[in-house]
Amino acid sequence: MREDHSARSHGPNHSTHDASTPKDVGGRATIYDIKLQTNPASPLVDRPTLLRLVVTELAARDPVQEFDPVHGRLMHLIVVSEDLAFFDHVHPELRDGLFQLAPTFPEAGPYRLWAEAKPKGGERALVAFRLQVEGGPIHRPITLVPDREMTKVVNDGRYRVTLAPRDVVAAEKPVVLTFSLACPDGSPVTDLKPIMTAGGHCVVIREDGQTFVHVHPTREVDASWRGGPDVAFETTFVAPGLYKVWGQFLRVGTIITAAFVLDVGGRGRSDGLTSHEEGVRHDDDARGGHEERAPLGP
Repeated sequence: MREDHSARSHGPNHSTHDASTPKDVGGRATIYDIKLQTNPASPLVDRPTLLRLVVTELAARDPVQEFDPVHGRLMHLIVVSEDLAFFDHVHPELRDGLFQLAPTFPEAGPYRLWAEAKPKGGERALVAFRLQVEGGPIHRPITLVPDREMTKVVNDGRYRVTLAPRDVVAAEKPVVLTFSLACPDGSPVTDLKPIMTAGGHCVVIREDGQTFVHVHPTREVDASWRGGPDVAFETTFVAPGLYKVWGQFLRVGTIITAAFVLDVGGRGRSDGLTSHEEGVRHDDDARGGHEERAPLGP
């Protein structure tokens, strides 16, 4: 997937960022072009920024009007600060071929965004963008440090979430990441509901932003599912390094989010993969589904 992180001015209050995704469909390469337009052009802290995203088939240039749901949504948008301290997972609404949303950024600084959508009957487009948010307060970057304590207290103390990787976490080696949810008194949570048509949701991003993995659980569930305390995900880390892992779950109408930092070692070697081999990837499930890669750029 090629990405063109250019920005062009479209009037005093708009900025457009482009990215494109080539796909092989029936032996012919189809390129989906995605434009991200922001209003104002320079997002400001604590003020809604209108994000408009349009997906086109590059040869036709017309906006794609119809999309297939991906895990229950027409578009997924992951927003993180450059140092991965801030995380949000939102779903822009589609109107007349245009996805839009108006989030508010809590602090000034650089942010990364990943957008994913699937044109009807086509392949998924997964693209990355960068935004610079102006104003104050200015976010002070936080150095990523591997977690030694694998239980986190989240949602204002209402839940304890434990991450227990099965086996050694190493590059190029499939690993199962199991999240276990409990109440403050240690009693297990057993009434989770499906979130985005699954028992849980997981996003993995490498420290340098060059690898993004969107993972769903190892088994599918239907709308009547009630589960917990354990939800397992299977993925493969493409290279050694520090990764931040977010797990999201739904209980009693509340989304539970827990984040962990993992130090992924090499698999019998110390050099890892070179930068041009890294990129954006999507893991459908434990069977190893659709996969996309692209360098984010400098």
